[in-house]
Amino acid sequence: MRDLEETVDRLLADPASQGLPLHQALAALMERHRHLLRQLERITHIADRYQDAERERGLSYCQRYERQLRQLERLLRISDRYQQIMRNLHEELRRNQPTTR
Repeated sequence: MRDLEETVDRLLADPASQGLPLHQALAALMERHRHLLRQLERITHIADRYQDAERERGLSYCQRYERQLRQLERLLRISDRYQQIMRNLHEELRRNQPTTR
């Protein structure tokens, strides 16, 4: 594509082509092409920045999820230990309780 643009630029710069009927139309077409190319590059840049921001946000969600998961795992371990202590105490109470007959 770049080679074609350079060829058209050389043709437009050639003084012999200045008077040709298509010279003005070709110059306008090249100007429009460059304008659209700049817009496309700008949109691509914006889309890339948006995608980077979304990727970062996704990573922060993932990190927050992993942190909350670790907290939940700690709470579950504490709860399991508490339940085990309660079972042990209950069992000990049953063993130490005098039998009534």
